[in-house]
Amino acid sequence: MPKQRRLFIRTFSILLLFVTLLTGCGSSTPPDNEDAYQPLINFDLMLDIPPAPVPERLPDSEFISVYRDFAVNLFKAANIHDQNIVISPFCIMNSLTLLANGAIGKSQTEITQTFGKYIQPEELNAYMATYTNILSQEYNVKTSSSVWINGLDDSCVPEKTFLQTNADYYLGNAYLLDFSTNYSYAVSEWLKNSAGLSYPENIEPLTDNSSVSFLGAFTGNSTWKIPFAETSQGTFTVNEEVKHIKCMVSNENAYISLGYASGFLKPLDNGMSVAFIKPEFSIDIDYVIDSLSGSRLENLFNSVSYDYCVKVSIPEFSRSDLPDIKTALSKCGIKTAFDKDLANIQNILKSNTKTYISHIAAPVSIVFNAQGFSFNGSACTPKADVTAPENTNPVKEINFDSPFLYILFDNYGSPVLLGKVASI
Repeated sequence: MPKQRRLFIRTFSILLLFVTLLTGCGSSTPPDNEDAYQPLINFDLMLDIPPAPVPERLPDSEFISVYRDFAVNLFKAANIHDQNIVISPFCIMNSLTLLANGAIGKSQTEITQTFGKYIQPEELNAYMATYTNILSQEYNVKTSSSVWINGLDDSCVPEKTFLQTNADYYLGNAYLLDFSTNYSYAVSEWLKNSAGLSYPENIEPLTDNSSVSFLGAFTGNSTWKIPFAETSQGTFTVNEEVKHIKCMVSNENAYISLGYASGFLKPLDNGMSVAFIKPEFSIDIDYVIDSLSGSRLENLFNSVSYDYCVKVSIPEFSRSDLPDIKTALSKCGIKTAFDKDLANIQNILKSNTKTYISHIAAPVSIVFNAQGFSFNGSACTPKADVTAPENTNPVKEINFDSPFLYILFDNYGSPVLLGKVASI
């Protein structure tokens, strides 16, 4: 009886996304006659697959609208009351786009329609490749990707078309490797050399019958254009429980008002900016999240007012969260890909056996402090003192002493990251 195999898609830094696929597969143990099969270890599968030129597809209004809708819908679906959460829609969309190239039929349609409307995988590849390049060139955010095939399983042969797509649009590496002996070491070395990252400890290891693993490193950090002026002691209250914390204090000039929530937009040196939003009155933070939409997110970014001096006090925080992305994607419309009887994801490996997504884990690590916002937990390099110019506008005071939202925007107004601080 054939053993099951798994396929992991991983995106690390702001987000480390694992998509585990199970399928029937040939034995992961070499035949009794070892001379008949010599597994290749750390063999570069991309040596004979150079990337071909691909069309540039700049993020246009249609793509940005689809992307915003996907980001908000996924965030709302993943949100859980009274729990911290942070997701990167870019990382998840990039991984799903790659996965769509290996799916066919309804499974492929559901994956792409999760973005709000059906877009051909070829178009998505071009959009995501161009956007990845923009993140690198304009925002100094580094992306790397790799595909790993279990060298002990002679039935797990990659489709050359899939590898070509990996080369053309994702500029990815691909290796044949013995998963049973040196997977963790080899991947750790790849993460360290390609992105300066460590293999995460809170992810379950591959099993002997795992067949394919995808990894994508998404790394970067940036200092604030103008750092927070000072730190002070403050409080953070959740469900009437008061906690004493370290806060950052400054005068900001970009005011956000949603009527039922307010906040400010703080620019980073790399061209991105972070919006911080807190409910007003006694409104629950989850009500604010439920009220979001792609168009409302666009209005939030484009309607920032510079007519006020915004005096803010906000906690320093770091987060390592594990949102339930599988349930969230199910709510967003991916159904058959999670069903072992209905899924059709079979264009990654040369196999006639059905493949389905059995598990998705998305651990996240970020750091936010007076110097900047770190996408992978590494510290931002302190910069020389820069002070904000005097602001004589009318004053708005916002004390982030209870749950609030934060959104990392690029300069298109697209959310690269969305998070909720429910507790410190």
